[in-house]
Amino acid sequence: LGSAWFLCRYRALPPVEPRPPPLLWRAYLGVQAGGFTLYGLGLLLAPGTFGAFWPWALDGFHAQLYSAVFVAGGVGSFLLVRAAAPVELLTLGLSQAVLGGLAVLGLVLVDAGVNRVDWALPGTWLWLAMFGVPALAGVGIALEAGRRRAAA
Repeated sequence: LGSAWFLCRYRALPPVEPRPPPLLWRAYLGVQAGGFTLYGLGLLLAPGTFGAFWPWALDGFHAQLYSAVFVAGGVGSFLLVRAAAPVELLTLGLSQAVLGGLAVLGLVLVDAGVNRVDWALPGTWLWLAMFGVPALAGVGIALEAGRRRAAA
């Protein structure tokens, strides 16, 4: 609710840096914004359905808790579609790279000890893609922030 209040209150202010990201990154951020936001809302409103494919049993409480991560990533991506300062791109890129990379690494390391993930299930690979693709994109977004900073 606090974030929504600030978004509404300051929506008329011009962005810190009015230059939009390159077209390819704007397209990716738009798709990511929609996907993350919809998935986060799905986890919040229908946790059993939207959390059913996870590699481990996901109860309603944890699904709703995880929904905040997806909604925050979606809103953050949406805000950077029209304009993004290098520090904003760097923040989003590093956040995605670390969260996504460590989620995938954590699954692999934990399963090496407990051997309970069914790696043949499509849902497991969907989950890996859901964290792995943004992790890789996060590295690219962070590199774009460095290019913009160097050009400034």
